[in-house]
Amino acid sequence: MQTTPSKTIKEHLSRAKSGLARDDMAKAVVGAVNALEQLMISRVVGKEKFEIEVLVAEFVAEFNRHPTVKEYFFNKGVHVSPFVRYVRGGEDKTLRRFKKIEAEITGQQEQKQEEKQQKKLQKKEDFLHKGQELLDAGDHPRAKGVLRRCAEAFGNDPGLLVDIAQRLYKAKLLREAAEFGVKAMEKFGADPKGYSIAVRAFMAMREYEQAEKVFRAVLRRFGAHPRTYQSMAKMYLDWRKFDDAYDYAKQALEADPTLKDAKAIMEKVGDRIFSKTSSSEGFI
Repeated sequence: MQTTPSKTIKEHLSRAKSGLARDDMAKAVVGAVNALEQLMISRVVGKEKFEIEVLVAEFVAEFNRHPTVKEYFFNKGVHVSPFVRYVRGGEDKTLRRFKKIEAEITGQQEQKQEEKQQKKLQKKEDFLHKGQELLDAGDHPRAKGVLRRCAEAFGNDPGLLVDIAQRLYKAKLLREAAEFGVKAMEKFGADPKGYSIAVRAFMAMREYEQAEKVFRAVLRRFGAHPRTYQSMAKMYLDWRKFDDAYDYAKQALEADPTLKDAKAIMEKVGDRIFSKTSSSEGFI
């Protein structure tokens, strides 16, 4: 069924009245603005227009009587009602009045949201500052507790988990640094910093299997890159998996001949690999 302008206007007024019923002045004002704007551009005439004008008049009267509306204007120093006037044929003036109120409410809501955001940021910074103080003082148990609470409260904020992981890594709390690095990978997969700190922590603990898993995740997420291959070659060299170290160093160097570390790894493990192969062949 096709929606008529008259029906649309009535629906907007219904939403406006619903907003008042729920003490939601912002919703009420938005509904009124939408209704009046639609009325201004629609060719509603005759009985339908008269019915809508009655509904608008009823809503405006109810709006002016509403306790929430009165409180709003009293707080602004306005004690004389009606706060909004409506007469037939004067829809444009009523619309301008409601639009002004809408802009004021929106501005107040934005200010409240900004204040709320600032409080949240300050609380997060307080957590991080306190955690860092405890880390610097060597009180690692309390520091970890503070940083965990920070992560629980603000873990959805981009960059926070990596920040905590880096602080823990610098304090040589490698297990916890790896944990938060992995959490960052899982929650913010597009940010390479989480992968990086996780690998560094696992490598420092010589947990090569875990580091390898992270590298595999990097390749799946970001694709092949010569520097990733070079880093993997370093890992396999430390792990004493010389064949893998050579293979990844070779792939890195083929993709980017300027990678000095990859070249050094190839030279370092190449003789070991090929000399072992030659020795084995001598027994055939």
